[in-house]
Amino acid sequence: MNLVGFELFDFSCKTPGMSLTKNSIFFNSSTTACLDYPEYIKIYISKEKSQIFVCKGQKGELGAIKYYEKGRKIKGVRITKKSLISELYKLSELSDKFEIQGEYLEDGILFDFNK
Repeated sequence: MNLVGFELFDFSCKTPGMSLTKNSIFFNSSTTACLDYPEYIKIYISKEKSQIFVCKGQKGELGAIKYYEKGRKIKGVRITKKSLISELYKLSELSDKFEIQGEYLEDGILFDFNK
């Protein structure tokens, strides 16, 4: 069969997700897997669109923060940076804990706070 126009479905990349509380941001194991277990990530924030984009980063790179430690059994990652948590709450009208499913794109994951 001619497979032009088809893409192979990647079973290793399930639905990425994040949850946000007053104390932390938690990215689920699927988020970590979709990003290929990066040691560092970068988070881009669009206040205008109420979205964030999470992608791989490199140590020493502007905006990169420590993310995943190789060899960990638990694949989800919790981030407790208060300034980031505060900015993310501003993207949403919610003031309690909430969860968002992400959309895997070729070079990272998009989380839309409008959905």
